[in-house]
Amino acid sequence: MLSANAWVSSALAQKELVKPRLSVVIRSAKSSYSIRENIDFEIRLENVGQESLLVCRWLGWAPGRTELRVLDSHGKDVYTNFLADEVPPPLRDNDFIELKPDKFFRVRLGESATDFVNTPGSYVVFVKYRSPASEEWSRQYLHLPHLPLWSREQGPVISNRIRVEITK
Repeated sequence: MLSANAWVSSALAQKELVKPRLSVVIRSAKSSYSIRENIDFEIRLENVGQESLLVCRWLGWAPGRTELRVLDSHGKDVYTNFLADEVPPPLRDNDFIELKPDKFFRVRLGESATDFVNTPGSYVVFVKYRSPASEEWSRQYLHLPHLPLWSREQGPVISNRIRVEITK
């Protein structure tokens, strides 16, 4: 029989094994777009863990937050004149949602093709997501439910890669 201390240690060790897990998924409405039309992407934050977790519903498009990366046919980053640098608003309690296991939150991003690419061609697109909220700040200044928070401290999460063809 386990002592009380051994039981608590065992329970804590098991809890450590059940860490919150988040995945990011990108999908495109079509596989091919004209350079003159808008590209429609869907970005999903999905709880792939075994317990509920809190995520910030404001993704914040910018380097160091949510980055939509585009690679050319040689695997090189594509840079355009469009600068995705959303200044984050002050976070509030209602900016966070609970994601239960196997549930997701999604946003649609519809922008001109020229915001992502300069010329027609074949491209690979993926998302690099990093929470805009820090654990310490969020717990200190917000009144959040007592659930694991997906915070900046977890680091970036990289999505799947999709191929998109851009035509004239």
